[in-house]
Amino acid sequence: MTPAVSSSATRTILTVCVLWGVTSLISIGWNAARNPMAARERALESRLSSIQIVDEDLPEPDQAPLKEQRDAIVQKTALWKALVAPAAKPESKPDLLEKLAGVQVGRQQIAKGDAISIKIRMAPEDRQGRWVTVGDKINGLTIKEIRPDAVVFSVKQDGKEYTAELPRK
Repeated sequence: MTPAVSSSATRTILTVCVLWGVTSLISIGWNAARNPMAARERALESRLSSIQIVDEDLPEPDQAPLKEQRDAIVQKTALWKALVAPAAKPESKPDLLEKLAGVQVGRQQIAKGDAISIKIRMAPEDRQGRWVTVGDKINGLTIKEIRPDAVVFSVKQDGKEYTAELPRK
């Protein structure tokens, strides 16, 4: 429940609101009648009206100098080297079999749990060889997978993975 407001307080509030509204309207009218930009607008219009428009026939531009200038710019190789990136070299696939030349994968293997080790000879004259498992590196290539018939080697280059297989003998 809201408390009752006396009629004299209501009249005072109403009077203040009416006076504020009337004052606002007078201020708006006063500023509209006394526009500070009106004098500047009149001065600009008088200056613009004194300007004479003159029609002149301009000669057509000659196209020959433009062609010569374009050709001169195209011939400046030092300019283009700075502006145009060099062409990307085609990606060359690494020759994995060349890296594995002479490597012989034997059929001998040892199983330790889930891991399988196999015997690899690094060269034909290497009689003993060595035991390797998945993840070991041979000539910069990683053993990715050991299968009953072959071993898969891999290498990552330029964000791509390349693989090669050597048969088990």
